[in-house]
Amino acid sequence: MMIPVSFGTSGHRGIVSKGFTARHVWAIAKAVAVLLKRNTPIPKVVIGYDCRPGNSPHVTDSFTFLAYTTLLAEGAYPLLFKSFSPTPLVSWTIQKQGLDGGLIFTASHNPPQYNGIKFNPSHGGPASTDITSEIQKLANSFLSNASLNPSVLPANPVIEWVDTEHDFAFELASKVKQYTSFSTFLATDTIVIDARHGSVASVWHKITQALSLNSHILNESPLSDFGGIEPNPTKKEVLSDLAKAVLEKKALLGVANDPDGDRHVIVDELGHFLSPEEVSIILAEYFLLSNRRLDGLGTTVASSMLIKTWAQLNGVNFEETRVGFKYFTPFFEKAKAADQWFFGVESSGGFSASWHTFEKCGFLPAVLLACVVKQSKKPLSVWRTLIQQKYGQWVFIEKEIALEGNLKDKLEVFFKQPNESVLQKALGPNLEFTNLDGLKINFLSGWALLRLSGTEPLARLYVEAASESEAAAWVAKMTEFVGKV
Repeated sequence: MMIPVSFGTSGHRGIVSKGFTARHVWAIAKAVAVLLKRNTPIPKVVIGYDCRPGNSPHVTDSFTFLAYTTLLAEGAYPLLFKSFSPTPLVSWTIQKQGLDGGLIFTASHNPPQYNGIKFNPSHGGPASTDITSEIQKLANSFLSNASLNPSVLPANPVIEWVDTEHDFAFELASKVKQYTSFSTFLATDTIVIDARHGSVASVWHKITQALSLNSHILNESPLSDFGGIEPNPTKKEVLSDLAKAVLEKKALLGVANDPDGDRHVIVDELGHFLSPEEVSIILAEYFLLSNRRLDGLGTTVASSMLIKTWAQLNGVNFEETRVGFKYFTPFFEKAKAADQWFFGVESSGGFSASWHTFEKCGFLPAVLLACVVKQSKKPLSVWRTLIQQKYGQWVFIEKEIALEGNLKDKLEVFFKQPNESVLQKALGPNLEFTNLDGLKINFLSGWALLRLSGTEPLARLYVEAASESEAAAWVAKMTEFVGKV
């Protein structure tokens, strides 16, 4: 029996040939066309993709070619990126060209044996749960109907190609310079970029060219197996080469991205890791101290208390949502309509601004920071010390817990109706808990959150505490709790 289509936080993912097959792609592309045609006679849909196996518009049995021909057969107007296209580039293109949506082939930070497909509607950001639920419902109805099969089209249909890298890069550079009041970099100024053999290097070349900023790119070539290295840049243990290169090049900073470029990790000029929350508050503090406006900050239940603390102390609107960048879209739309500035940030490396794209962008925070460092004449390490002194500091740990057998189902049931006495007995007295998104435990000097992956047999554990030892103790305690449910 074929594994059904299941949209998680932002798409359907699975191991190629098992949970992700050509028939899954056909069913999802058909569902997107059917959904969009309810409101638009001939919807325009762009197809983007990272460098995973099966993602090639020039191979007729590829996933991308199948999606193109399926949309065409269903009466849509498909467009196809000429080459590997990071998610923020696809998102920006949807909004900039007034398209009805886009399909993006990527499994984000997952290993190379995985592939995935997600849909972004006309605003460019991730699709809402209502939309993905309808796509999932339609796709599974097609998938289960053995009499339905992909339409036979000419082997070489006329393809409309898209290439928006230059325009994306130069608009991003222009806006960042405008909003930070930055002028020019020196001839010696450099940033180090770890592309991790994903899809971002070409766009980075154009962005740094637009800024007249030197770049040194590690793991540059797009490779379907990512050269055998860990594709997830948010794991601190994979950042040693980036940190070393930053020190050798005497760079302003270093940045690493995941394969589709929607996640970022920053290291400062000393090679030290900065969390996404620290990055966002350095930027927010710069705007505050330079009398520039920032109208709102949004984050999720899995993000650091640093953001809420900063917003409350500085009288800036703060929004907390479920985990998933799609939950920031209403705030981005409202801010853009009112010509306001709103930052959305996730602890997993997601960041964007209301004046950019509504999808998370792994390019934007690094470019903003480079300009802020030069304009303020303060290196990143100094900025980090400044915000820690003013707003405190916490230790944040993220961990994945593999779930065997039916443990995931048991946890899902428990999260819907948590038993307070069970929690107090297992984790300690005087705890507060919420189940807005998973199960969040609030203790005296921090919090712990357990969430279930939408597409994998995994629980994701997030812990923040006042010290390394306390955070580690809560990681151990929560891990043990999961095994006993």
